[in-house]
Amino acid sequence: MRYGPRCRLLAILALLVLAGIDLRAAAAPQEGAAGPEEPAVLGAPTAFDLSGELTDQVRVAAGDRLHAAPAARAPVLARFAAAVDLPVLERRGAWVQVRYGSWRGWVRAGRSGDEEGHDETEEAAPPTTPWTAPAGADPAQVERARALLKAERRLSWGPYDLYTDVAREALLAVLGAVAVRLPEAFARRYALAATGVAREAVVLYARDAAYRDYAAGHEDLAELDSSGHAVGGLAVLAVGERHRDEVRGLLVHELTHLLTYRILGPRLPPWLAEGLAEDLAYCRVAASGELELATLDAWRAMRAQTVVSVRGRPESTVVRSRGGPELALAELRERWRQPDRPALELLLGLPHLDFMDPDRRPIHYPMSAFLVRYLLASEDRAERFRAFLAAVARGEEGGGGELLAHLGSSWEELEAGLGEWLFSRDAARPPPGAD
Repeated sequence: MRYGPRCRLLAILALLVLAGIDLRAAAAPQEGAAGPEEPAVLGAPTAFDLSGELTDQVRVAAGDRLHAAPAARAPVLARFAAAVDLPVLERRGAWVQVRYGSWRGWVRAGRSGDEEGHDETEEAAPPTTPWTAPAGADPAQVERARALLKAERRLSWGPYDLYTDVAREALLAVLGAVAVRLPEAFARRYALAATGVAREAVVLYARDAAYRDYAAGHEDLAELDSSGHAVGGLAVLAVGERHRDEVRGLLVHELTHLLTYRILGPRLPPWLAEGLAEDLAYCRVAASGELELATLDAWRAMRAQTVVSVRGRPESTVVRSRGGPELALAELRERWRQPDRPALELLLGLPHLDFMDPDRRPIHYPMSAFLVRYLLASEDRAERFRAFLAAVARGEEGGGGELLAHLGSSWEELEAGLGEWLFSRDAARPPPGAD
């Protein structure tokens, strides 16, 4: 038997009323949207199946709240008036994304409604014990890296012991000045400072081949095609044929990893670990070795290249190449509107191996770096981002949901804001006197 449109509409409305669903749910926001000032109250479960083909379900208690993101501080979209079993869309630690009719949001698993979200003292407490870094570098790791040096020299760079076979005194002086001043720049930029005194180590090879031999002895580095690495209290990198400014940026990147390890812990999501490291590595450096925060460095490398002429005679020519952070911004702008560019929600949720994929790393690194720069580009966002970093230092997770909760934003708003800023003059901020 078939029914007319009006009869079908009346039948649907009757079912909704009998099920006890608040009719405001028909216009409910999707995940990430800002909730109403007074959260809606979701009634008893409907008489029909909401799970579809999903078999993973979670029990939600009466009084539980539906959050816009997997964090206690995230906006509350609605509150459940009755217990209900809901289909699970995704799990992130103790948080579960669920669907209830047209609503999508996050609930804290394993807590009753009276417990979930109502004890402000409990919400404000860190979920895990703050990270305590070990004192200094692992001596065994340092010895393995030093064994590949040709003719070792030992120097002191402030809190770092340098082991190197590089003979270029001017380059070592520049790098040493940067290393000594970097912890203070890190503290000014992110409002975080390392506590205690720890001697950490840097092993700087003159030859790329030495670094490749070092990487070959570490399973997690062998396939990354990296130029530098930081683990615990040890940073390892090579000069090779790189431009001086490229070596300096590489050093800043790896030393920033040592700082984040000491302050924020070893389990940062890759977007945050690499975004912070690239943000500082992108900065112009003054003659004193101090980073000029929020500037965008650029360099032009010139080198002689020998080619064979048509007559078989070797000839030398000068090759001028463009590189550095300025080029990274230009390339990111070109790729921003391409379909293969990952959405921020995907980028911030990538596990380490996927983030470090060699084919995708050229887009993942600059996106993370310029996201960090965007978050620090206004006073309000900077205050919220630094509060997020402080929470991570206290033991909270550093994922996208926690970031959104601190920003009070949705993925759509964050993506649109970053995209607009990327194409503004503020993103480039050319250093004074740049060519």
